Amino acid sequence: MVTTVKLRAAPVVGLQTDHSSAHKMSGNAIVVKVGVVLLNWNGWRYTVAAAGSLQSSPGVSITTIVVDNASTDGSLEQLRDALPEAEIIANPLNSGFAGGCNVGIRRALELGCDYVFLLNNDALVCPTTIPELVAASQRLHDRTILGSVVRFADSDEYQYFGSRYCNQSAHPVWFKEPEDSHLLMQPLIETDFALGAALFVHSDVIRQVGMFDENVDLCYRARKCGIGCAMVTNSVVYHHASVSMGPESAPLQTYFLTRNELLFSEKNVGGIQLVRLYCFRLGRLFLRVLRSTISGTLSNPSFRAMLLGYRDYLFRRFGECPPVIRRSTAAFLGAPYGSAD
Repeated sequence: MVTTVKLRAAPVVGLQTDHSSAHKMSGNAIVVKVGVVLLNWNGWRYTVAAAGSLQSSPGVSITTIVVDNASTDGSLEQLRDALPEAEIIANPLNSGFAGGCNVGIRRALELGCDYVFLLNNDALVCPTTIPELVAASQRLHDRTILGSVVRFADSDEYQYFGSRYCNQSAHPVWFKEPEDSHLLMQPLIETDFALGAALFVHSDVIRQVGMFDENVDLCYRARKCGIGCAMVTNSVVYHHASVSMGPESAPLQTYFLTRNELLFSEKNVGGIQLVRLYCFRLGRLFLRVLRSTISGTLSNPSFRAMLLGYRDYLFRRFGECPPVIRRSTAAFLGAPYGSAD
């Protein structure tokens, strides 16, 4: 079967910007204020390194906002000591990725930041990363959600540089090398969504579209308001992927992918296509249960995490995952519970 993919992004005005203009940072005397939101959970060493990489961003005023999501490893004290200039917010409860990011976004808006940049705490920026985002946003009249190209810190390979919408799955299909490498020759790549590891948006867009739910959902809601989404190829972030969540096969990744994909489909897919998707997922779940029963792997932590993802979606339990998910992920990674370093 041939899978049909197509872009669904709202038109991005000025998308065909040439390379020469893409390198012009800003000739304006006014320095814009960018609030960078870093979410920390038991990973203060990575967070300190990420905050340190922000210091060399010419022509931009950076306000670093660190939200500690109820860490249990002494992160809060370490962050306050290491980052005296940063806004450190102690979240009393672990409200999950979206909830923690929203705490930081609200603070950025309160501080009058022109832009908000969501950056994973296990990521590092280059000196040009944020200035390129600012310049691109201004050329697009600050009406486009932008993403940095994300590369793996250990291998320098591309993790994410955009995506297309797939009709069959009603989900984005990520661009890949080498078949989509030609897109990287453009200053901007129109994309279905920007990765939450490095997502840049003007504060007025947040006020119009609403707070962060998850990266794909935010971009889809923005599209309904006529706001496009693009990757800025000259803006690069280096990502130590899955430091706290583990690889895709880890229980934490499995749980959130299962639950949030179902919620995403509910919000963004309508009519008969949603019914087909539910039927497809139920069939896939049945086959997975059958295979696990035959192989005797019903107690596998990732399998149990998938079942909990389905359960919590059905019972409308969103936000932070059950504690057992984080405990099993720590065991999966061979680390003590409550440690991400």
